[in-house]
Amino acid sequence: MSNPDAPEPLYETAAGVHVGTTANGQPVVAEEGDGSLSGADCQRDRNAMETTVVPFTQASTTFHARDADNEERWNNLWEHQHEWKRDDIGRRTHMDKVRLTQALGDNLGLSRNQRGRAVSIAATLNGRRFNRFGGINALALGAIAYIGDQDAETFEDRIIGRDRFDEICDQLGADGVEGCRKIKEIFRGSPNSSESTA
Repeated sequence: MSNPDAPEPLYETAAGVHVGTTANGQPVVAEEGDGSLSGADCQRDRNAMETTVVPFTQASTTFHARDADNEERWNNLWEHQHEWKRDDIGRRTHMDKVRLTQALGDNLGLSRNQRGRAVSIAATLNGRRFNRFGGINALALGAIAYIGDQDAETFEDRIIGRDRFDEICDQLGADGVEGCRKIKEIFRGSPNSSESTA
């Protein structure tokens, strides 16, 4: 039986605080080790932020993981969450370099292995170094031509000089041959290209 005159028990109390009275009128004090919370834990619980739901009209996205029923949607969600689709952090340029190099490599008949090597070259180099020759278009074409030159068994097998390569260079307004020369210069470690890669 509890004492009707006893104060209401405090459930979130710090150690050493009077929490109630026994049936015969003895005070009950919370001590460490008897399930009481420390003062810091009590304060943290009081200040814990409650989960709030952002109103639909104010949400930054309407795309949620539960809607992602296939791999493409999961990839889009991941890119959105990691801000790969924002222009202000430079990842957009990286994505453009990768996709452009893949597309042009496919168009010029590179194998999957060759395309992967060309993409890795284009992705690691700074596109600003190729602005004189046509920017990332020249970078992508240069990487493709560089890989094509490395793998060519004969002079006729080279990508540079093919009609399709020249057409693409004209269409994009980029100098793929100069892009290839710049890449060779960078990889040789020429003193004229002491700029950092990345």
